[in-house]
Amino acid sequence: GSDEGLYEGEGPAHPINLDGFALARYPVTNAEWKLFKEAGGYDDERWWVSDAAKAWRRGENTDEGPKQQWRDNRKNLQDNFEAIQTLLKDGKITSKEADDWTTIARWSDEEFNDWLDGEFPGGRHTQPGYWNDSSFNNPAQPVVGICWFEALAYCAWLSAQTKLTF
Repeated sequence: GSDEGLYEGEGPAHPINLDGFALARYPVTNAEWKLFKEAGGYDDERWWVSDAAKAWRRGENTDEGPKQQWRDNRKNLQDNFEAIQTLLKDGKITSKEADDWTTIARWSDEEFNDWLDGEFPGGRHTQPGYWNDSSFNNPAQPVVGICWFEALAYCAWLSAQTKLTF
């Protein structure tokens, strides 16, 4: 939880108990993800274990999560506009990021919603978001641009391949 109250229902901060778990030493690479993809991971419904995951796999509401995240980000930028310059001055973001964030914060709602619709069109996905981007698709690089449902499907598939639980 959090005491800042950035999101509804996340507070207050409190301790929780977790069952034991393991954490991979290395992130899942594009080469490993390619095995899942080539084995029909996006097409085989058995790896998509919940109703919400199956709906995502069919292309339902695939755009809403990223759009809502950007709505929250934009509101935060607008409410804390001076933070952009502080992050830039502290070397935590690049000048390009500062310019982009400033632009997004200053857009009208119509401009912002048009950008969201273009950036996150929704529909069925059959590969990670940056799969064809040369900055992110080296086989040895960690896979990026996946959502929670894709990660769960990969874990279900990997568990079946290895007879271990992921």
